[in-house]
Amino acid sequence: MALIELTTGTHEMTQAALCDWQCNIPPQLNERETELLDTRVRAASFDALACSDMNYAAAGITFEQDGRFTKVKHSGFTVVSLMGRFSKGLLLQTLRRNLADSSREVAKLVFPRLRSDLQLPLGHVIGFDVAASVHQVEHRGSRRLTAYVFRPPGETSSGYYGELNIDLYSCQAQISLKEGERWGGGASLLSADSITLIADTYSELCSVIAETFNGAVGRASKRHLSV
Repeated sequence: MALIELTTGTHEMTQAALCDWQCNIPPQLNERETELLDTRVRAASFDALACSDMNYAAAGITFEQDGRFTKVKHSGFTVVSLMGRFSKGLLLQTLRRNLADSSREVAKLVFPRLRSDLQLPLGHVIGFDVAASVHQVEHRGSRRLTAYVFRPPGETSSGYYGELNIDLYSCQAQISLKEGERWGGGASLLSADSITLIADTYSELCSVIAETFNGAVGRASKRHLSV
């Protein structure tokens, strides 16, 4: 059985962030519809970050008053709700925190699915660090979560190296899987050095990733057995 490395951190979604996301959820949406909507809100939130380098109008941001709160909107979605007067700095800080919280929720869905569904080559592990990925989202504007498949030092089985980059802006993943080590020049087990997989929801994306990854590993194993 492969060793799974998982770091989730302890930060839970803040009440303000939860409110911002729930402001966009109409009643009676099922789980799939909610996940589709969450992805669109997250994309609008990433786009709204453009206001750090330009004025609100140029960045596509509008405002809507709702009692004591001001709803900050982009592409028709509420991306931040703030009370009273606020600066652009506070808006951006809240927006980045909301994106970090939303990304953490995607990680909670995706990484356990990859852990359970990927059929890892003998002697290999899957590693991912949720806290590090979310930190990159909040503080450096990253739009992805990353998992790695590799052979730990000391293992003597045939080595492979893979990267699974989960796009947070749209529901897609860029994956690579090759023979050898990370910095080596081994042959790709996929149709190209890196391929893009697309789905409607992250739950469905996990299934597509597993099907593609497991198929590539299976074909590689058969080739080694036939040699």
